[in-house]
Amino acid sequence: MSKAKQTPAEGATPGESKAKSKETNPNPSSESSSASGAGDDEGAGDEEHEAEDDVESRRDAKEDDQADEEDDQADEEDDQADEEHDQADEEHDQADEEDDQADEEHDQADEEDDRSSKPPIKASVASGKSASGGSVEPEKRSKTPWLLGIVALALVGGGFAWHSHQKALEEQREQNLIHNCKKDSHKGACEELCNRTPPDEEACLIFAKVLDEAGQEPDKVKQLFTKACDGGDMEGCARLGRSLLNAKGDTKDEKRAAELFDQACKGGNALGCAGRGHMLLLGLGGLKKDEKAGFDLAEKACGDLEPRGCTLLATAFLNGVGTKKNPAKAYELFDQACEQKVDRACLGKGVMLFEGIAQDKPDPEAAVKLFKQACAGKEAKEGCVHLALAYLSGRGVERDPAKGIQHLETACDEAPPAGCAELAQLYMTGTGVKADPKKGGELLTRACENKHVAACLALGKAKLVGAMGFDKEKDGPEGAKVIRKTCEDGDTGACVELATLELQGVGAIKRDGAKAKERVKKACDADSGRACTVLGGIIAQGLDGSKPDPSSSASYFKKACDYKDGDGCAFYGAQLADGRGIPRKRDKGLGLIKHACKDLGSIQGCSMYAQAMMLGGGGKEGEKEGLELAEQLCVQGELRACILAAGGHFDGRGAKRDQVRGTMFILAACEGGFPPACEMKKRIPGEVVRKAQRKIKKNTDEALAKIKESQKQQGLAAGLGGGLLPGAPMAIPSAAPAPSGDAPALDDDDEE
Repeated sequence: MSKAKQTPAEGATPGESKAKSKETNPNPSSESSSASGAGDDEGAGDEEHEAEDDVESRRDAKEDDQADEEDDQADEEDDQADEEHDQADEEHDQADEEDDQADEEHDQADEEDDRSSKPPIKASVASGKSASGGSVEPEKRSKTPWLLGIVALALVGGGFAWHSHQKALEEQREQNLIHNCKKDSHKGACEELCNRTPPDEEACLIFAKVLDEAGQEPDKVKQLFTKACDGGDMEGCARLGRSLLNAKGDTKDEKRAAELFDQACKGGNALGCAGRGHMLLLGLGGLKKDEKAGFDLAEKACGDLEPRGCTLLATAFLNGVGTKKNPAKAYELFDQACEQKVDRACLGKGVMLFEGIAQDKPDPEAAVKLFKQACAGKEAKEGCVHLALAYLSGRGVERDPAKGIQHLETACDEAPPAGCAELAQLYMTGTGVKADPKKGGELLTRACENKHVAACLALGKAKLVGAMGFDKEKDGPEGAKVIRKTCEDGDTGACVELATLELQGVGAIKRDGAKAKERVKKACDADSGRACTVLGGIIAQGLDGSKPDPSSSASYFKKACDYKDGDGCAFYGAQLADGRGIPRKRDKGLGLIKHACKDLGSIQGCSMYAQAMMLGGGGKEGEKEGLELAEQLCVQGELRACILAAGGHFDGRGAKRDQVRGTMFILAACEGGFPPACEMKKRIPGEVVRKAQRKIKKNTDEALAKIKESQKQQGLAAGLGGGLLPGAPMAIPSAAPAPSGDAPALDDDDEE
């Protein structure tokens, strides 16, 4: 509503007001004349006052105009608000009318229902007369039922709304629960979903994985993986298989693990294929070792983006298992899987960095960081062993034997057999700890109980010969039993080792060449290169009681070489170089011997190669190379190489003649337990021997310690560590040019 505005002269402007004043008094000078009666001096003052009043009046008028404009704007806003309120009232009125109309329609319908339910009305009543002739008022319906209906409807509507609200809350909570479990892997949410009837199988699997990764409640983890697997979840089957394979003690079940991996892999799960491939590559769980099939499964799992499959594939490429060696590819795969937080892949990458494999040079500092990461994790405690060796050697980290031993103890305690065998060696030799052979034996026993094959063999040998605090007579039979059981459990290497001991007749294991031949023949047929090498040696020398047959042995040495057994290549090369039993091919033979030493790491091959070089197989430079190699082998515990090095110094082959230095190697071999060296010592002048002893004491204590340590690590009696077999053929090729570094191709007609 507009308000009446009050301005000077009822709305006139100040100018208009003044004009009207003039109209009222058209002769203002008359006023001046009358005013002049008060005195001419006051006239000028009055004019000044009038001018000031006029200015002030105009200013006041301007302010009033501005205030009026603001009032007008406020009035317009009030009018607009009033219009909006009026419009809202009209809408409410319209709604009320619609409600009233609806109520009338409901009332009308109710009346019609009532009429249809009542008996016919008499005419007198219909005409407004009672039976007695009196008039009757039309019946008025009470509104109480209608009001009650409205209230009831409101209550029902409110109840429905409350129910809908509660349902929405429940649905939101359910969505939050599912999200927390399946997106965020929240332990509590997954446990609640898993415990329902029927259980949410995916939630059970996630719950188990959370517990497993945290190393908590292993029994519950197996139970949950079992529930998931039984529900048809193939990942659950694969993870149950891993749990059984990696379990400790009696709960370990390799056979069941192999079955679960197979089931999961056939069901399309990549983790299951990786597990199955692992079992085939190593011949675990009662499966026949099949490196090609294992490699194919590892490749398939990696192709399906399973990081553990890529880790297994990298290991195969690194070691040339089921495929050709490819260190560059191995490093690439280890690196990729390590980025996905697979501890074992990080460990593999660390080992390659530590040794400088597939790299320009070793990077022990970077390797140690990865060893620490693996050691701190749960799945690759072997990382603690590598970290310990770094601390013990001072490579990549400041040397700290105490920390090294601590990490070995951690590995042995938390993930046996990792670290147990290495720790046993330290106690056996007194390296970094007080020598305690008995404790070393206890640690080997623990490692063996946890299926560490090398530890079982070392333990068995130690008991056979009475080393490491064991009694030969008392513990010897038990040692033989340990070795036999390891063989019977399916480890081909253990069977070959047992056959080697049977050929020599060590302790409680009686000499039996025929039994040894039978054992290695079976292993060779199962594609064990090492077994084929030993079988070739038995046949070449007639160690089974039969006539020596170098012609037949060559085929087994060749087969061993095909399977990349270094000793087999060395013996086959020796036969080719000398033409024993097969046509002579000197260059190819020397090439195979060098390949066995340089590429396959064969001690036997290196001994043969050193001997060939010192006898002129590579000229003057070859003699020097051969002597240096023989000295290295001697320090590593190859006692026959000590004799070879001594001969070089005595005769001046590869170096100037030096009787004292030559005698040093004879003394080292004798001290190491090699009887022929002790016989040679007797023929050396006493003064030379004493000089050699003084020089050894001054300069080579560490070398002797390494020789002794090497002998003890083998767990054999003195003299049993050198060479593959007693009297094994050591070829002495005639002078020939130095062979090339490439491994020569093996022709099918070489053994003719």
